[in-house]
Amino acid sequence: MITGAASHALAASPVQVTNFGSNPGNLIMFKYVPDRVNNPAPLVVVLHGCAQESPRFAEKAGWMQIADRMGLVLAIPGQKKENAQNSCFSWPSPADIARDQGEALSIKQMVDKVKADHNIDSKRVYVTGLSAGGAMTAVMLATYPDIFAGGGIVAGIPYRCAENLADALQCMSAGHPSSLPGFGIPVPKDVNPKLVSGSPTLNVPFPPGFCLFFPLFPGCNSQPSGDGTFTPQEWGDRVRKASNHTGPFPKVSIWHGSADTVVNPINRSEEVEQWTNVHGLSHKNPSEVDTI
Repeated sequence: MITGAASHALAASPVQVTNFGSNPGNLIMFKYVPDRVNNPAPLVVVLHGCAQESPRFAEKAGWMQIADRMGLVLAIPGQKKENAQNSCFSWPSPADIARDQGEALSIKQMVDKVKADHNIDSKRVYVTGLSAGGAMTAVMLATYPDIFAGGGIVAGIPYRCAENLADALQCMSAGHPSSLPGFGIPVPKDVNPKLVSGSPTLNVPFPPGFCLFFPLFPGCNSQPSGDGTFTPQEWGDRVRKASNHTGPFPKVSIWHGSADTVVNPINRSEEVEQWTNVHGLSHKNPSEVDTI
């Protein structure tokens, strides 16, 4: 976010676009085009979080101000309440996170529409989002690596961590799909049983997302470290199987607050494992470390 963004007078206004394709995900689209843009201009797709409104989020997060200063064009997808009461993008839905399907295709069609209407640099198309928008950012990077040069995942979830609501809650609270015997949910063979959340004194497993809503309950304060769920190879395979792309894959910037009580910061570690594996890098031995 840009300091003082709220006091910056915008150079343009967001415009709603209605005719951007078949829109199988039933999303809404806005675009933001400053009075002065680069020729050709970079394009950034900005994805809001739950309970947020798309143009307002893009402004309050500073993206419209950045677009004014740097000559960028923004595509701003929005979720409809008729699709999701809390306005979250459908990142746990298999029908919406596969290439050329559902919401993923709708967002891709928005990119195509902006490219058709403006002089966009195809080598500088990016995507970023917060929380549910961060999870959807991972979806777009995985399903359309041939479209995006890079992306920023903020407080997000690894691609295809969840494919249903129970898994979504568990991913948010523990960084891996549901693995809770006794609740009608099988333990995946590649998930370490030691990472199943539950009460160490009562020997009772917690239902999916329990610690998300009751973080002070005994046993919820000992979250897993980020290792031992899916291996980096398994995380990376989820991305590689999302398309026929052979590379190079988009550059990825991962951001997550250490005090996040909605999406457990363990997801940052899992995302790092996923994308370093995709890029053939070590998640344990960074090539460079900087301290500011």
